[in-house]
Amino acid sequence: MSRREIKALQIVAKKGIYEMGNGMFKVASQSKPSQYHVVRTIDGKRLCDCADFAKGKKCKHIYAATYYLMLKDLTLGISCNEENIDTCPNCNSRQIVKSGYRHNKSGLVQRYYCKSCKKSFRDPRGFKWSRYNPHIIATALDLYCRGLSLREVADHLKSTYKIAVSYGTIYMWIKRYVELVHKYTTSLTKRTYERWCADETVLRIKSRDLLLWTLLDYESRLLIAHRISTTKNTKEAASLIKKGLQSTSSPPLELVSDGNPAYSKALKNAIKPSTPIIHVVGPLAGPITNNRSERLNQTVKRRVRKAIHFNSKEGAESFMKAFEVFYNFIRPHQALENYTPAEKAGIMEKTSWHRLIKMAKSKGMRGNNNS
Repeated sequence: MSRREIKALQIVAKKGIYEMGNGMFKVASQSKPSQYHVVRTIDGKRLCDCADFAKGKKCKHIYAATYYLMLKDLTLGISCNEENIDTCPNCNSRQIVKSGYRHNKSGLVQRYYCKSCKKSFRDPRGFKWSRYNPHIIATALDLYCRGLSLREVADHLKSTYKIAVSYGTIYMWIKRYVELVHKYTTSLTKRTYERWCADETVLRIKSRDLLLWTLLDYESRLLIAHRISTTKNTKEAASLIKKGLQSTSSPPLELVSDGNPAYSKALKNAIKPSTPIIHVVGPLAGPITNNRSERLNQTVKRRVRKAIHFNSKEGAESFMKAFEVFYNFIRPHQALENYTPAEKAGIMEKTSWHRLIKMAKSKGMRGNNNS
């Protein structure tokens, strides 16, 4: 994260930004607190009247507007999913009353008392076995996937919400809830288009090289499947293709890849003779290229630089599961007119981490630590 991005988060944490409507924001100047800069949105691009932007740089005020909208969108996603509490979780009685608050590390938590079974319980909208507010957990997952390191996420929670959470706790949230959500999203039937893109790239993690294989839908940009391995051979390529075919109801007609011969051999091993798939070796330029997979790899590598907690293949897999969920279901893409790949593929509308965790729990999914 650059110094400008860190300063932008500080501005948001100190509530130094105000939304004026019509894509305009008033952002406080850090050097002169009494002055404000105006950020405008014109033709989908944000412009600022500060000196840094005049020099052709993306200034901290534009970053502040971006982070402000990210957090606002996340909060709205949580509040829209909240439901009124009208029954006791122990006996399903409606004879319940509010009974004060419980103060824990995540703030005040509403307590209730049931007149029928004479038992007290806390707000059941929280996540099971977690004393932290769901909003805090969802915010941590979202910021981590947007490029902040674990320590930066912990610093943000402390400065914005006055909640002291160690970066180790945040990592445990990632392992627990990402596994839960990934099982749910993987179980959803995916509808894809007629052309897929396959590619592989090397991830340098703790002086060790791991190979990341990705399978991408060309039209919707949906990340269909991924695989992490230590070798680059036909067996790994075939496993990737099989994994993709198992997760979709509509196999492709074409598979675009680079010149790696493993894909041609893998297609013969992974598909049935009755449903052949044409293998296209994408050139660097032309109507059919593998540039979209290459662009995805750049995004992953840029994010991996922040993920210093990688020290094993398991850690890399946890990261990629989080990235896959965020990339497909939460992050809007400008190339898709601000739709998510899941929206483009007709799977579900844009959602949030909080909603995905709730949906996964409602389907009986279990993550690490039986959460």
